[in-house]
Amino acid sequence: MLIYYSNQQFEQDPRDVVGEESSPGMNAGVDYDLSAAYQPFFGRHMGSSLILGVPLQQSTTSFHHPPPATVMKLWTIFLENVNPVTKLLHTPSTHQKLLDATSSPESISRGMEALMFSIYACAIASLTEKECRKQLGDARDALLLKYQSASQLALLACGILKPSEIIVLQAFVLMLVSLSKVPCESFKVNLVT
Repeated sequence: MLIYYSNQQFEQDPRDVVGEESSPGMNAGVDYDLSAAYQPFFGRHMGSSLILGVPLQQSTTSFHHPPPATVMKLWTIFLENVNPVTKLLHTPSTHQKLLDATSSPESISRGMEALMFSIYACAIASLTEKECRKQLGDARDALLLKYQSASQLALLACGILKPSEIIVLQAFVLMLVSLSKVPCESFKVNLVT
């Protein structure tokens, strides 16, 4: 029997690894830890690909951050279009972390990298195709796919199911916001009364 989990094909259902005597129906009232059964299929990212939809063979972030000037442009777009709606980040401290990350990219923590890619994706999602081409010089859909994928892969590297830092949760929520099918005009807040 072939089972598909998150675009991966397995010869056996993970539940079969536990064995029939461990079936919850046979021993009602007994708690079972099924993580051992799922471990061969998902490894340390157990279940993450089911949430994020990222194939597990792509477990390293092979995407590069944009140049520092583009990072700051994306941050400004995020602050203007997305932050007024979400209010998920403390702007001064996140701004400083972005400056530190762009000046020293080799020292970016996994959580900060996930947050950065999520910020890029949200900023691009808030733009129209015309605005994206004018401000960033590239197609909106291509950039959005690139940074959404990078965000998801960076979240996998952080261990999204067991986050130890708030920054990972912030990155996850922003990644979900970037996946929204709401038209980009909805992100923008009209501050004129």
